Amino acid sequence: MEKSEDKRIPAEGTSRPECGNTERRGIRVFRGFDALPRFVRPVVTVGSYDGVHLGHRALIDRLTAEARAVGGESVVLTFDPHPRITLGRGEGLRLLTTLDEKVALLRGLGVDNVIVIPFDRTFSALSGEEFARRYLIGKVGAETLVAGYDHRFGHDRIDCDRLAALGMRVIRVDERSVEGEHVSSTAIRRLVEAGRIAEAERLLGHRFRAAVQETPATADRMRGEARRIRPKQRITKRTTTMLSHDCKIRVWYKHTDQMAICHHSNYICYYEAARSELLRELGMSFAEVERRGIMMPILEVQSKYRKPAYFDELLTVRIILREKPAARINFFYEIYNERGELINTGMTQLGFIHSDTRRPCRCPEWFLALLDTRWQE
Repeated sequence: MEKSEDKRIPAEGTSRPECGNTERRGIRVFRGFDALPRFVRPVVTVGSYDGVHLGHRALIDRLTAEARAVGGESVVLTFDPHPRITLGRGEGLRLLTTLDEKVALLRGLGVDNVIVIPFDRTFSALSGEEFARRYLIGKVGAETLVAGYDHRFGHDRIDCDRLAALGMRVIRVDERSVEGEHVSSTAIRRLVEAGRIAEAERLLGHRFRAAVQETPATADRMRGEARRIRPKQRITKRTTTMLSHDCKIRVWYKHTDQMAICHHSNYICYYEAARSELLRELGMSFAEVERRGIMMPILEVQSKYRKPAYFDELLTVRIILREKPAARINFFYEIYNERGELINTGMTQLGFIHSDTRRPCRCPEWFLALLDTRWQE
């Protein structure tokens, strides 16, 4: 519904906020729009607010300040489940805060009201203008909207400024950075999953309170389920790696099926691109190898699918050599998505053949010398 951050169901042993006209130490939490009170000059903001980090805090501080200035109430609208879950893009999604934790953090920032929107398929189909007319204005009575610098509304992702034509005052809050680093839930999740908790807390602006939750792929499965994982290093070099190189590949539209999922056959092409980039990193190319009288045909390919990649995702393809070649060379591959999750592993075995005789040969000495420039015993 907006630039989505994220959501998490409460962990085992915790309860949901008491949604529906209940007051909890100065903050009221409502689930849905059916039993809302008449808010006093409401100043609203909309977002997932996963982690309630320093970027969110800048928005919330402006929200509460505006509410005080007009003698009104601050209202935060958030989502449950996370929009990506409902839209079928939630596999492997990991979130920083449960709904309870999110509410507690918002309460600490002085928010008066939280409305938890049940984000289902019907709701996801609303246009930005429909959402604003029917819910922000029609149900909440919003007079002022506080939004982030790149905030969008509805499935058509309209700009917030278009809502001003509906009679709402719109206040933009600039991007927040810490020591030149952009603050976002995605960036913080990557730090947590890499075990870099101190850096994550620097962007959060508060202690990281719990392990990151792994959210199941569908809303049905996630209801009442709260599996947690420990922060860990997601992209690591194996101890047996002697040489490796990372390259970035974006998933093109033509690489995907009707569900916008990258077809598994493309991973073989990604392996080839990684091999070419590795040779270039070593100051060589396959064209130059052939000019030197050596052909390197593929003898074997293995590919193991783990998780889907989606259209326009920027993938990291890691190519690895674990031993020096003799008559054959084995390349291993690890492909990671933008969240640092391992989505594919593979291997290709290439041979060495004399261009003139078309007979197999051993790896040339000059090729081994190239590898020695980067080899780590």
